[in-house]
Amino acid sequence: NAILVKEYLKKFELSKKNKLKYELTCAHIDRLQFQYDSCLMHMENVLPVIAGKRERKARIHFILGQLYQLKGVDSLAYFHYNKARKNNPPYELFFFAKLYMNQVANLNKKTGVKKTMKYYNKLLKDKKNVEYKDKIYYEMGLFEYKQKHIPQALAYFNTSLWEGMNNKYQSATTYLKEAEIYYDDLKDFKTSKFYYDSAFKNWDSKDYRYPEIKEKQKILTEFVKYYEIYHREDSLLKISNYDSLTLRNHILSVVEKEKQDEEKLRLIAEAR
Repeated sequence: NAILVKEYLKKFELSKKNKLKYELTCAHIDRLQFQYDSCLMHMENVLPVIAGKRERKARIHFILGQLYQLKGVDSLAYFHYNKARKNNPPYELFFFAKLYMNQVANLNKKTGVKKTMKYYNKLLKDKKNVEYKDKIYYEMGLFEYKQKHIPQALAYFNTSLWEGMNNKYQSATTYLKEAEIYYDDLKDFKTSKFYYDSAFKNWDSKDYRYPEIKEKQKILTEFVKYYEIYHREDSLLKISNYDSLTLRNHILSVVEKEKQDEEKLRLIAEAR
């Protein structure tokens, strides 16, 4: 019904006030259907007709920044985040506009990387950002991951989890990112399963990605079970041919490996 009304109203010459409402509503409909190209077009049409508080303009520019970032057009995303920052928004909007500007900034030069890390550390020291520390550490993790610094990225993600124990949304997002890294980059399916478990437990069941995460967690749980059986059976076949000395050395190495695995799981539990 909304789409029919949308098409019907397109035929009329609307006043500036009604044009604003029309474009915003059309953008909202498109966003709900994940039609981001059309959503972007309507949000661009809002800018010429918007009036009033600068805070409202800041919100529009911020949304445009998010849409362009989603499409991978970093230069335009940076432009709109910067516009949002300059339109005197509330502190929370200002904070996230600045934070996301760093995501889409050109980081080809070493000086740009140093400047960004200096900026993140400055944010962490600012007392106004105490409640945003989990988000800042998460962004630092993304920044390191973008540069293929996986161990450092995981360290920042774990710090984000520690800082954001009361922020279920951010924790779920961080757990999912770590699960994906262990799965896609490190091929460590067992550890990935632990993070998928946590992401699934914390994820909003009404969110559109919930069924996808639930399915991945279910498949991975089953896969890890058979993966471990396969490796156990394979190991038993190999050691059946060992002499007593080789077998003893093998057992000692297995015991050491299990100790390391237990420590790894302890650290994951601590991060949770």
